[in-house]
Parts: sequence; structure tokens; C-alpha cells
Amino acid sequence: MKNPLISVICCFLLCTGFLFFNSCASYTRKSIAPHINLSPENMQLTQDSEKGPDFGMEVEGNESDTLDNLEVLPGVRIRSIEPSGAAEMGGLKRGDIILSINDIKTNHPDTVATICETSKADQFVFDVRRDTTVFETTIEAPKSTKRAEPKERYRAEPLKTRAGYRTELVQMGMDNDKKVAVARIVQLWPESPLIKAGIEVGDAVVSVDNVPVESAQGLINRLAENYQYGQEVTLSILDKDAGNRSEPSTKKVILWNPGRRLSRFNIWPLFMYEARLNPDKERFSILNFWNISLFSYERDEGERSYNFLKFIRFQSSNRGELVDKTNSTEN
Repeated sequence: MKNPLISVICCFLLCTGFLFFNSCASYTRKSIAPHINLSPENMQLTQDSEKGPDFGMEVEGNESDTLDNLEVLPGVRIRSIEPSGAAEMGGLKRGDIILSINDIKTNHPDTVATICETSKADQFVFDVRRDTTVFETTIEAPKSTKRAEPKERYRAEPLKTRAGYRTELVQMGMDNDKKVAVARIVQLWPESPLIKAGIEVGDAVVSVDNVPVESAQGLINRLAENYQYGQEVTLSILDKDAGNRSEPSTKKVILWNPGRRLSRFNIWPLFMYEARLNPDKERFSILNFWNISLFSYERDEGERSYNFLKFIRFQSSNRGELVDKTNSTEN
């Protein structure tokens, strides 16, 4: 005679194994990491065009602060610029990122507008990022008849280390004639993983995982091409207060990670969930048996729909409208 308890246990194990092998979970980044172009080692900042007295440019948020989960970087982006105007005479181009004006950080378009409306200065000193090159230029306002000569300040890596670097030659070790190219840290932005590792402005990066950086842009290129977000790297750091004969120390750094979010989870037929960032969509269902489910929910951007056994359906939008689309004839 069969033992009822053994039968129950066997059924439980079979059901558990079935659900396990039919379940699936996957993840995507919590936020979309913006893409930036890498600058060449030698960056041409000046340009040839006719002189003009007009002033004019329009700016917008860096990347987009209207898309969900999209990482916004420091500065404002030049959306349009008048040919031969004062901004163009200062060497600025469409797509440049304005980081500061007269040492005032410009992380919002309103800041630029306020500076232009309230400042009494005749000249504005701009810190501007073009790709991974940060340069300084002086713009005369309201009119300019002399073309400015932009001067490079440093190279920017605003994603994985969120820092700015400048190439320098330093003497290292006992041999004073031995000069090594390093990437001197001149800027640290909020949430920089270098700060968490105890690295400060003024310190210099000598190598990454024992590979010499050779230049500031060389460091940026290596991080962009060989490392993933959230990956651990070993940096050889020359302390800013160390003398020429001192040896660099090693620092473990976890590169910035935009995080992960659940993109898919499926335990058929009990539960199914899917989500996407671009386009922004989300859906889940309960007791889903192929063409029919007990309950399902779908969101496409701002539009939402709710279904009960496919016989009762509700839709809503960001405006708060609710529409009953009951169809008793639908199977």
C-alpha cells in the first residue's frame, strides 16, 4: 500500500522542479550610460570662418533629462550657435558641453541664462568639453571682433572614473633622468569612484593594471576600450605630495556602475514580467496560459492597459483618463 505522505512529497518535488526549469530571470543596467566620442591625442580647437559681431547660442541639458533612467552628465550642451557670433568667435561649436562660466558651474540651461542677464562683465571665461577634451576660452560680450584662441586645460573621462586628467612628465625612482608620462588628476566629479578609493585631485595615475598610461588621453582610451562598468581595476598612483624619488602606490578602484534593473522574470505559468528602457515599456501577467491569462498589465510609455481574463480591459494615460472596453463576445 502506498504511503500518502510519500506521494505528496513526490508531487511537490516534481512541481518545484518543473517551475525551476521553466523560470528565467535576466537583468539590464539600471540607467543608460551616455556615449561620448574619444578625442585624438592632438586636438585642433581653432577654426577658420569669417568674423562677425553678433552674439548668440542656445543650450540644453547635457544628454536628456526627459528620458527615464538616462544618466545626465555635468554641463549644458550647445544646441545651436549663430555663425560669426561672439560664441562662435570664442571657438565654440554646436554640441560642445559648457562646464562653467566665470567659475560658475553650468549644469542647467537656466544658469547660463541667469549669468547672461545679470553679469556686468565684459568677458566670460568658459570651461568647455568637446568629446573628451576640456578647454578654456574667453568670449567678449555682447559683441566680439577678435577671434579667441582656446587653450586646452585637461582631458575628461566623465563616465567610468568621472574625473579629468592632464598629461605630465615626472621624474621617478633613483634615476633623475628617467621621465615618465602620467595622467595628473585635475578634476573629480560627484560620485567619482576615485574618491571612494582615497585618490585626490593632484595625484597622478602612472599605470592601469601594470600597463603605463602614456598620456591623459591614453588612460581614457584604455578605460573606454578595455574595461566594463563596475569592473575592478588596479591603478598605480603617484601621490601629489610625494617627491621625485618616491615609488607609486597601488589602489583598487571599482569603476562607476550605472546599476542593474530586472528586465525579465518568468515562472511559467504562474508569473511573467518584462521591462525595457528604450523604448520605455513594461508588462506582466498572472496565470498566463498562452492566449489567456487571469490578469495582465502593459505599459507603453505613458499608456497603460489592464486585462482580466481578456474579457474586461481598461486603458489609462498620463492624463488620468480611464476607458472601459468590455467585450463580452471576445473569447
